[in-house]
Amino acid sequence: MSTDKAKRIIPQLSRRDRLKGQRLFQRYITLNGISIAFLMNEFLILYGIKNGLTDPEIAVLASFMHLTMAFMPIGKRVIHRYGLSKSWSVAWFLRYLSGSVIVLAPLVGRFAPQWAVSGTILLGAFGFALFRSVGLMAESPLMGEITTSRDQGRFISGNWMRAQGANFFTMVLIIAVMRFYSHVWIYQVMIAIGCLNGFYSASLLAKVPETEAPRASARTPVMESLKISFSRKRYRRTLFAWAAGFSSFVLVLPFSTVLIKNGYGISDHTALMFSLLILLGGVSAAVVNSGISDRVGPRPLLIIYICGFFIVSGYWALAPDNFQPAIAAFIFFLAGFMKTGINVGISHYFLSVVETRDRVGISMFARMFGGAVAGIAGSVGSATIITLLQSSGLTGLPLYRGYFFIIFLILIPLTVLMLLLEPLKEWRIRSVLSLLFSMRDLKALYVMNRLEQSEGSEEEVEHVDQLQHIASSLGESTLRGMLESYRLPVRVHALRALRQIDFGEKTEKALLQELRCGEFTTAWTAAEILGEHGVKTSIPDLRRGLDSQDPFLVGKCMVALVQLGDRESYPRIREIFLRSENPRIIIHGANAFIQMKDPARISDILEKLRVGGLYARVADELFSAIASLCGRERDFYHFLREYTLDPEQGIAGLGMEIEQLTGERMRDAGQIRELQPVFLIESAAPALRDEKWFGYLSDSVRQHNFETFEDELRLKVVGCLAIILNISKQRRSGADLSGD
Repeated sequence: MSTDKAKRIIPQLSRRDRLKGQRLFQRYITLNGISIAFLMNEFLILYGIKNGLTDPEIAVLASFMHLTMAFMPIGKRVIHRYGLSKSWSVAWFLRYLSGSVIVLAPLVGRFAPQWAVSGTILLGAFGFALFRSVGLMAESPLMGEITTSRDQGRFISGNWMRAQGANFFTMVLIIAVMRFYSHVWIYQVMIAIGCLNGFYSASLLAKVPETEAPRASARTPVMESLKISFSRKRYRRTLFAWAAGFSSFVLVLPFSTVLIKNGYGISDHTALMFSLLILLGGVSAAVVNSGISDRVGPRPLLIIYICGFFIVSGYWALAPDNFQPAIAAFIFFLAGFMKTGINVGISHYFLSVVETRDRVGISMFARMFGGAVAGIAGSVGSATIITLLQSSGLTGLPLYRGYFFIIFLILIPLTVLMLLLEPLKEWRIRSVLSLLFSMRDLKALYVMNRLEQSEGSEEEVEHVDQLQHIASSLGESTLRGMLESYRLPVRVHALRALRQIDFGEKTEKALLQELRCGEFTTAWTAAEILGEHGVKTSIPDLRRGLDSQDPFLVGKCMVALVQLGDRESYPRIREIFLRSENPRIIIHGANAFIQMKDPARISDILEKLRVGGLYARVADELFSAIASLCGRERDFYHFLREYTLDPEQGIAGLGMEIEQLTGERMRDAGQIRELQPVFLIESAAPALRDEKWFGYLSDSVRQHNFETFEDELRLKVVGCLAIILNISKQRRSGADLSGD
C-alpha cells in the first residue's frame, strides 16, 4: 500500500528552488526580449531586402517560424535524455549560433554570387527558427515546474510583461537608429548584439532547477501523446482553443498594418510607430493579467480577449475615408492588449488543465497544431480572401474594409471554440468585466498578490492595512486566510480590514471561530465585527462571552448583543455593568445602554456614579451616556471639551445654561456646585413633563444623594443635568411657539 502511494506522489521543487528558478527565468526572459528585438521577422526581412533577396525568398524567410514547428518532436526526445533546462539552453545556444550566420551574408557577397548570399541568410534564419521550435518544447513544462497553481497566472503574465517591455524599449532604440542610419553594417552590428545577448540568456536557462517529472513525461511515445491530446475532451478543446486564439491575431494584426500603410498611404516610419503601440498594449495586458488571472481564472479572460478582436476588425471594416490617428492608435493598442492576453491566458489555461505527466507531449502538439492552423490561416486564408476581393474589382481602402468584414464573421466560430473550453474554478465574465473597469478592485488584487509574496509578519501587516484602506470585498478570502497566522498583529489587522467590507458566510464562520478560541487575543475584535455586521448566528457565542475572564471580550459582547437585538441578554448585561469594577466593562456597559435607547437605564448609570471610585474618564463616559439617552450627547460633549481645555470658560458657559433654566444668576463655581440637582429637575418639570426620558431622569435624580460626590464630580452632575434640561426646554418651547 505504501509503495503504491509513493508512486502516486507528484515530485515538486522546494519553495527555495522554485524562487531560484523564477528569478533565473525572469532574468532570461528580459534578456531574451532584447535579443528578439534585434532578430524579429520584420528586421530580418529588411536585412534580406538590403542583401538582395527576391520576394519569393522573403516569403520563405517569413514562413520559417511556422514551418519549423514540425521539428518540435526533436525537442521531446532531447528532453527525455537531458531534461527541460539543459535541452532548452542548448537549443537556444544553437538558435543564436544560427543567427550569427546571418551576419556573414555581406562578407559572402564579396567573393560569391547572389545565390550564396541568399542561401547564407536563409540557412541562418532557418536554423534560428528551427532551434526555437526545438527549445520551445520545454517552455510551458518548465514554467509549470517552478510555479504552483496559486501563482502560475501571475508568473506567466509577469514574464510577458518583462519580455514585451524589453522588446518595446529595444525597438524604440532600433527605430531611432534606423531613422538616421540604414547601412548594412548597422544591421550586422544589431544582429550580432542580439546573438551575443542570446548566448548569455541561454546560459541562464541551464541553471533553472527541475524535478524528474518532465523526463518521465517525455518518455511517453509520440503516438501515445498524440492519442492523449485528441482523445481526452478537455485536452482536445484546449488544442482547438489554442489554434483559435493564435489564428485570431494572425488574421487581424498583420493586415491592420497593411491597411494603414496601403489603405491610407502613411510612411514606413509612421507604420512602425503604430507597431510599437501593439507592444505597449501587450505590456499593459501583462500587467493586468499578472494581477487578476490567478483570481478570476484564465478562461473568462480568454473569452474577453478574443472578443476584443471584434472591436478591432469591426472598426477596420467600417474604416473612415480619412485617417484618424488617435482612434487608430487606440485600435493598435487594443489589438496588442488582446494578443498578449490570449498568449498569456492560453499558457495559463494549459498549465491549469493539463496534468504534469502529460505536459511535455501535450505542449508539443498544442504548439504544433496551433502554429500550423495559425500559419495556414495567416498565409493561405488571408491570401485567398485578398485574392477573391481583388478579383471582384476592389482596391485600396475598400479592399481592406471587405477583408476585415469577412474576418469579423470568421471570428465568430473562433470565439465559439474558446467558449467550449472546460470551465475551471473561475469568475463569471460579467464580473471580470466589472473588475477591469474598477480601479479600486484592481488595486486590491495588486495588494493581495503582494501579500501572498510577503516574507515576514511586518510586510503582511503593511499589506493588510492597505487592504483595509482600499475596503474592497475582493480581499475577503485573502484576509480570512490571514486569520490563520500565528502572529497576533497580523490577525488583528486582518480583522480590522474585514470590518470594512461586506463579507459572506465563510468569513462569518471564521469570525465565530475567532470568537470561540481567541480569548485574551482576537475574540473581542471578532465580537465587535459580528455585532456591527448583524450576524445573528453569533448570539449564543456572544452570550457565552459574557462569562469570560477577558474584560475586553466581555465589554464587546455586551455591545454586540444589544446591536443584534438580543433582549434576553439585557438583564445579564445590566447585572454585569452594576457588579463590575473594571473600567472597560463599565464603559462598554454604558455604550450598550446607549444602543438599547432605553432611558430606564439612566438610574443604573447614576447608581454606578454614586458608588464612586471611578476614574475621571470613566465618569465622563457615564455622564455622556446619560446625555445620549436624553438625546443631548453632543451638547454635553461640547461642555466637557470646553471645561477640559479651559475650566473657567467651561464653568462660565455652564452658569449661563443654569440661569436660562432656573432664572437665578450664578456668581461663581462654588454656587454652581451647591445647587441641588432636584432643583434643576423642578425648574424644567413644567416644560418637559411629557418627555418620556424626563420621568426616568427625574425619578433617578430624586432617588440618589449627591452630597457625597467630590467637587468636580458634583460639578459635572450639575452640568450634565443643566445642559440636558435647558437645551431640551428651549427646543420644546421653540417648537410650541412655531406651532402657534
